[in-house]
Amino acid sequence: MVWRPANRSCRVRGAHGACSHSLEWRSERVAADGGELMHTKRVDPVVFLLCAVAAAMGFLAVRHSRQLPASPTPAALIKPFEHSERLPMSDRWLGSRDGPITLVEFADFQCPFCAQFVSVLDSAAREHHDSLSVNFRHLPLRQIHPLAYAAAVAAECGAAQDRFGAMYRVLYRMQSELTDSIWHRAATLAGVPNAKSFDACMRSRSGTAAVARDLALADSLGLTGTPSLIVRGRLINGSVSLRVLDSVIESAR
Repeated sequence: MVWRPANRSCRVRGAHGACSHSLEWRSERVAADGGELMHTKRVDPVVFLLCAVAAAMGFLAVRHSRQLPASPTPAALIKPFEHSERLPMSDRWLGSRDGPITLVEFADFQCPFCAQFVSVLDSAAREHHDSLSVNFRHLPLRQIHPLAYAAAVAAECGAAQDRFGAMYRVLYRMQSELTDSIWHRAATLAGVPNAKSFDACMRSRSGTAAVARDLALADSLGLTGTPSLIVRGRLINGSVSLRVLDSVIESAR
């Protein structure tokens, strides 16, 4: 028996917020190769000792679990979302925009769970390449992530030169290194062709208009955490597993 993260998100509550994960209890069974563990009436002392240790650890784990709060099930993380049909699309697409199913992601470049979710989203996009399109919206949680807004502006300055997707990946890859002096380097790594124009965009903060529009939209929809994912009438709160995301996409077909 092991504890594994179930839901992971960054969330703002009032003037404060935090990034956290809840836990769920999952049972894992390990099967032995080469036949049964015990096939005679004689018990191997080593096997007996291992079984005793495992039983003791299981007892302690169960006692400990009673002291922990109940965790949400995947179903509890997915809620009906009545505004999805009239949700406007941004100009920021991650990959193809031609799929019949659109997933809208509201995310924060300084949110660790958004960074972890990149690989899940990539896997889902590969598995559903003929049906899924991903539309991105900014939701920088400035109360808890002081560099998130500037990172969103940097992504917009990259988008002005058609490098949004590359900036998206570079900013998440460099998340642990984010400072106010890193944006030029991020643009270089993302292949932004005109560095001087990018620097001018950052100085003028011309990307703030798009970020402000996304923040206003998120506020009107009541979204307070990242990542927030909207797929055909459903809202997913937090970074879920590929299995959960697959099930939502399949149900949207």
